[in-house]
Amino acid sequence: SLRNRLADGYLFNHNLATIFRPEYQTLVPDIFADLGDRKIMSKGSTISDPHPNFTNEGAVQLAALAAIQYFEKNPSAKSFSLSPNDNILYDTTEATKEAVSPIRYFRKRPNYTDMTFEFLNKVARKVFDEAGLWKTDQGEDRYLAMLAYYWAEQSPTIPLHPRVLPILTSDRSQWHDPAYRQDDKYLIERWGKTGAEKIGSWDYYFGAPYPYPRQFIQWISESLPYLHQNRVDVFFSQLPSMWGLDGPKAWLAAQLLWDANAEADSLLNEFYDEFFG
Repeated sequence: SLRNRLADGYLFNHNLATIFRPEYQTLVPDIFADLGDRKIMSKGSTISDPHPNFTNEGAVQLAALAAIQYFEKNPSAKSFSLSPNDNILYDTTEATKEAVSPIRYFRKRPNYTDMTFEFLNKVARKVFDEAGLWKTDQGEDRYLAMLAYYWAEQSPTIPLHPRVLPILTSDRSQWHDPAYRQDDKYLIERWGKTGAEKIGSWDYYFGAPYPYPRQFIQWISESLPYLHQNRVDVFFSQLPSMWGLDGPKAWLAAQLLWDANAEADSLLNEFYDEFFG
């Protein structure tokens, strides 16, 4: 990260479980998900805890308070994450059913984007419009970040607060499929028209633990310039790597993040010459 001059300026990982802590569940149970016959107690896990009840005003207030307290404690912080937990355990009350009705699907999953990001819109209005925490102590813009993930991957039909920072999640190695590639391009374009001032991307560049070399440098060289053209300027990738196999992906991506118009073949030739000799 240091060698490639990567910045660590924005927080956007799964975080709701650290806000909606287990001790709150007995005090204000309505802000937590009601899963019907499934009784799952929160444990503070961003993997296994259900999402809060996104339609509940108390949930909005708690999330806004957590963001306000974080920014006040960290005056230089540019973002605070309100990303969903890493699962699809949503509230099942009538209020939630009404919020997502009629059910629509995207990539064969239910589409809960509008409900999820309207929750974030409400939090943003409290943090920025009401509390006035627009800027850091260095005068930089602040944002509330949320992963566009699983059941919230589709673009919203509602406008977004300008300081909402959506992070688009995608395995762009799948661009080898022309239909997926075009669909993903349209999705990126739609997110770019939502009113959010800043947009990010979370790409899955995994090498290990796949049991075969997972090379897709062609799609890296095409997708990063396309993301740049459509206002995406925050980028994150998961790449636990074996450098002999995965190094070209990291090298090419880092170089294109400096200059999205750089020539990919020249960059790769440089890597192969200098790394392998």
